[in-house]
Amino acid sequence: MIIGSQKCGTTTLFDVLNTHPLLQGSSPKELVYFCSNPRWQDNIGEYHSHFEWAPGKIHFEGSVSYTNFPEIYSGTVKSLYEYNPDLKFIYLIRDPFERIVSAYMHLYARGFIDCTLEESILGSPKLINTTRYYMQLIPYIDAFGEESIFIEEFNTFINDRKSFLENVSAFLGVDYRCFPETASIHTNKSIGGVQKRLSKYDQPSLSLRLLKKVSRNAFNKLTDNSARSFGKRPELDETAREVVRRLLELDIKRLEELTKRKFDHWMT
Repeated sequence: MIIGSQKCGTTTLFDVLNTHPLLQGSSPKELVYFCSNPRWQDNIGEYHSHFEWAPGKIHFEGSVSYTNFPEIYSGTVKSLYEYNPDLKFIYLIRDPFERIVSAYMHLYARGFIDCTLEESILGSPKLINTTRYYMQLIPYIDAFGEESIFIEEFNTFINDRKSFLENVSAFLGVDYRCFPETASIHTNKSIGGVQKRLSKYDQPSLSLRLLKKVSRNAFNKLTDNSARSFGKRPELDETAREVVRRLLELDIKRLEELTKRKFDHWMT
């Protein structure tokens, strides 16, 4: 399972892994089943229906909501362990400031927030909580063990794709050489990517569905969201950056202890 972190390249990773002949991703990518179904056993058939089951393949999904504690159902990790104690997890981490800005852009473009970047730091705890990588990871480590979780930086995944795929292939027990050339793809770019509609249109009303059938152009014009897109990445001012530093400093130190890596470059 790809469990995060949000805005750290998980959609690209999902698409890349799906190109390997022995890896079969779900449809859609984010099933969010175990963090929205406390009684997950009752409808497990629905969950399985999102996979094209094939013998000999490793099936996977990519729900970043599984590491959105404390906003998610608190029993998510327990449910996953009950479902399959042998699960393996992939978790991408990213420069905290870059992740927060990218997450803000996503939330603003989709209409979840309307405030400035600096205001969102104080007004949206999720931006900080999701960036507390150690806090999000430790429940999985306690339940499944460190050997069950593959942790890597976003920049390594984007800039050193060969090395990343070699390592993740060894983790999953598949042959790296079976990845095709399309493994260089990059999905869901914050700037210059496909503009997504406002979240309120995720489940359009009957009238909007009828409009879409009658006139797709009129529907597209009504739901156009280009005014909320970004021509360039916003930047945190120094005051906001200091707030982020103080809020994340302890979590980063613990992450360094966990991974035996240094992340000084994040905080300078």
